[in-house]
This record gives sequence, structure tokens and C-alpha cells, in this order.
Amino acid sequence: MEDQENEISVDNSEDPVDGKFDIILLPFNARKGSNSNKKLDLTPPLDLLIDLERKILENLQENKDETVVDDLIRCCALTRIIHGDDSYEHAENCVRLAHAYLQYKGLEQQSIIHAQRANDIILRGKQLGLNLADDRKSILPSITSIYYILGNAYLRQKQYLQKGELLYKESKYALLKAERANGEYSKLIEDNNDSFCGNMDIKIAHTLGRLCMGQGDVGIALECYEKVIDIIIKLKGEGTVEVIPIYWEIGNISLIILPEKMLAKGSANMQKAIEAYLQAYNLTIARYPAKSLQVADASYRLGKAYILEESTEAETLAEDYLNAGYEIYSKHYGSSGKKCIKIQDDLCQLLVKMKKYPEAIAKLHSLIEMKQLAFGEDNIEVGNSYKLLGIVYLSQGEMIKAIKSLNKCNYIYHNTFGPKHKKTEAIGNMIEMITKSPIAQAKGIKSVKKDKLKDRPRFQNI
Repeated sequence: MEDQENEISVDNSEDPVDGKFDIILLPFNARKGSNSNKKLDLTPPLDLLIDLERKILENLQENKDETVVDDLIRCCALTRIIHGDDSYEHAENCVRLAHAYLQYKGLEQQSIIHAQRANDIILRGKQLGLNLADDRKSILPSITSIYYILGNAYLRQKQYLQKGELLYKESKYALLKAERANGEYSKLIEDNNDSFCGNMDIKIAHTLGRLCMGQGDVGIALECYEKVIDIIIKLKGEGTVEVIPIYWEIGNISLIILPEKMLAKGSANMQKAIEAYLQAYNLTIARYPAKSLQVADASYRLGKAYILEESTEAETLAEDYLNAGYEIYSKHYGSSGKKCIKIQDDLCQLLVKMKKYPEAIAKLHSLIEMKQLAFGEDNIEVGNSYKLLGIVYLSQGEMIKAIKSLNKCNYIYHNTFGPKHKKTEAIGNMIEMITKSPIAQAKGIKSVKKDKLKDRPRFQNI
């Protein structure tokens, strides 16, 4: 049986902090001007800019992000015409464009270019005609946003470039500068509950947590995620659903800390992980309907966490939560849905771990049929289930059935991975070892020769 994975995950998942349709970091300020319906070639640039800003906000509120980048490019051009290249208004729109490139297009380098351009404009300091204190207060949101965007972009860019450690340092440096600028802005406006400052605190702390995870500093990453929860609760109050995905991440990180695949009951990290998943589960059932997909996701995650704990009580709880998740998923997607198949897979492995072999065999037969309908007969998922079924039969002493299941697994692996792949060779060696045993030879059991696998007819039943 293959080892359980430490990290608990369910299909996908949006970024819990920097959502896809998040409003642009720097909100548009109200402008004075007429909003006429004249022809385009006669409309003043200021009116075009007002219409364009209104269009961007309306599209974002309606979750339409297809034209955001193009519209912001036009905003940058119009602000240059109206206010000049070195104006603060132009810097603000460069910040918005940099954020849009990163968030909606995933283009890190373009995002870095525009963020640095905005930073250069601010550093030149032209067209800031107010007193020094007011100037500082007006530009700090842009400075905070610039360094947050740079830190996020450097972090995302790391996976594509070889100089990863250098980018980690650049990212951390930028994020810490964003954190300091945001703290200074919060003190200047003397408003501890300001939404911009609070949201930026959440985004910066969450990104720092991701950065620490990338560097392997899981302890510091945990502190960052716990800080995110504290800030969210301070801004939104107890019981807000926004903390649920953060609790899941804390649970995942707690399980990563120890090298062991199975964690002993009473382990500090195991308790922290279970506690985080339980908090997420309790919040979910309190805020969502009992048969909703959110409750199914929470049940599945909690069940997967309990699987990793080595205790009879945890195994029973894992089975209960997985069955609860399966019941809800089956009502929404049908029993042959991919999420239902995934839970059935986990249940089969759990039953084997609990040594409930007859139940595991029955469930594996049903699971193989579902996988064949969902993925096709030669899919690797079907092969994995045949492998587990063969191992269970072997543990029960049913050698003929074990060889039959393992041969089917070998056939799928051979066609999928090729004869030289390590998985194909491993299953072939296992079959060969079984067939060479005295018991198998006494029963006349033989393995299928490798050169005959490609000529073997397709099988239609288990």
C-alpha cells in the first residue's frame, strides 16, 4: 500500500487571501468632471478617464476581468496626457496596472516593470504640492502597494528561474518594506480599523508565510499564518469564514514539520494539525448548510488528517468523516464523480490499514468499476486500485486472485509508463517473486511474460 500524503488538499482552491476578483489595491478617488455621451474623438481626456475608471470598477464587481489590463493601460495613457509623465496620478495607475498584470495575467516580469516605474515616479517627487506630512500620508498607500507587488512577483518568479535564493531575498526585502510602510500609514491616519491597512496586513503576512514555506522555515510560516488569522478576526470578527482556508494551511504546515508519514497520537504537531482542521470544520458547519459542498470539503480534509494519526480512535473518526463527505459529494456529483472516487480511494486504504480486509475487497471491486467508467480501463488510477487489491488478496492468502489483480496492474503500468519505468519494474518483480514461491509453483501459478503484455486482449471485468 502506498504511503499516505502528508499534505491535505481538495481540488482547487483559490488563493484565500489574494482572490481572483479582488478589487484593485489602490481604490479610485472621486473626480470632478462631466460625464458626457459625446463621440469619442470629441470627448475630453478627463471625461474618458472617468468613464474608464467607472467601467473597470463595474467589471470587477461583476467578476469580469477580461479587459481589466487593457483598460488600465488606457488609464495610464490618459493620466500621462492629463497630468504628465511624472505625476502622482500616473504613478497610482502604474501601481494598479502592475497589480492587474500579476493577479489577472500571471505576468510577473511585466508587473515588476510597472511597479518599479511607479516607484521611480514617486521618488522623483514631482507635482507633490502639499506640505510634507500630507505628502507622506498620500503616497504611503502607493509605496505599500508597490513593495507588496514586488515581493509577490519575486516570490512567484522564483519557480521559473535558477537564482531562487536571490529572489527569496529580494521578495523578503520588498515585503518587509511594505509592512513598514503600511504600519507608518496606519499611524499617520490614526485609524486602527482602516480597511486598506488591515487588508494589506493580511496580504503581506500571508505572502511572507508562503515565502517562509518556500525557504523551509515552517515555524516562522506558522507564525505568519497565525498572525493572518488574528488580523482577520480583528477586522471581520469571530466566526468569519475567511479564516477557514488559513486554518487548513496551518494544518497542512503542522503535518509537514515532522518527517514521519504517520504521526503518533499525542504528538504536538499532530494535535496542532487536528485542532486547526477541527476549527475549520466547526466554522464550516456553523456558517454553511449541512449538506453543502463546503461541509463536504471540511469533512474530507478532517478525515484525511485523522488517517495520518496512529490510533484506533483516529481511524474510526477518519472513517466517519470520510463517509460523511462521500454522502454529500455523491448527492451533488453522483457516485462516479471524481471527488467521490477520491474519497472511496482513501476509504479503501483506510480499511486496509484497519485490517478490515473483506470490506476493503468489496469496496475495491466497486471502486475499480467506477474508475473504469470515469477514466477508462487502461487509466493509471485503475492500475493503482488493482495493485492495492492484489496486495490485499495476497495478505489473505488468496494467491491466484492476487496474481490476477497484479497482472492487470502490470498490464496498465506497462502500457502507460513503458517497460523500463520504475513502477512497471517494481510490480513485475513483485509478480515474479510471488510466482517463484513454493506455494505458487505447487498451485501451478505463472506470471504473464513481458513480451506478451502488448498482445494481451483488453479485459472487461475484474
